[in-house]
Amino acid sequence: MVGAFGGIRISEQLNTWQIDVLPGSYRKLAFDYDEGAEILFLRADPVHSRYVGDLGKQGDTRKQYLHKQYNLLPRNALGRRDPLYAGWKGTLSINSDFRISEVFWIDRQAAALFAECAREIREFHRLHKSSERHPYLYVNMADPTLEYRGAPLKRVMSRLHLSEHVVAVE
Repeated sequence: MVGAFGGIRISEQLNTWQIDVLPGSYRKLAFDYDEGAEILFLRADPVHSRYVGDLGKQGDTRKQYLHKQYNLLPRNALGRRDPLYAGWKGTLSINSDFRISEVFWIDRQAAALFAECAREIREFHRLHKSSERHPYLYVNMADPTLEYRGAPLKRVMSRLHLSEHVVAVE
């Protein structure tokens, strides 16, 4: 939805943190203008942004924060073969202090629908306490236990009640 009605690449959406989706009223604090009440979707540089949760205070970069809080690297700094890798081509920062910009919605109704989706995603994160493990907004909600993370074949085989080592011979 953000890609279709906000023009943001899928890989850039995968770099979004939970704190990057805010009520429209935060627009004034983030950008010193107050245009539009629709949901605010921040585009924060995954390595250099200094927005890590408080728009009133510049702190560590996201790269530093990820390392200190979670012992992780930004998704765009992972190897391309890493299943968590997500590219980032960059964007012009509207707020150069925090190195953030915003998604400009082309349809208010789509923004309202995304706001509903964001509420559901936040509820998922709250129930599963995912922010204790990572800051990312988009996760595999079908597998909150992370039991099958990175093992799609194993998951399919399990559902079919087959051993991974069974080979079909014709």
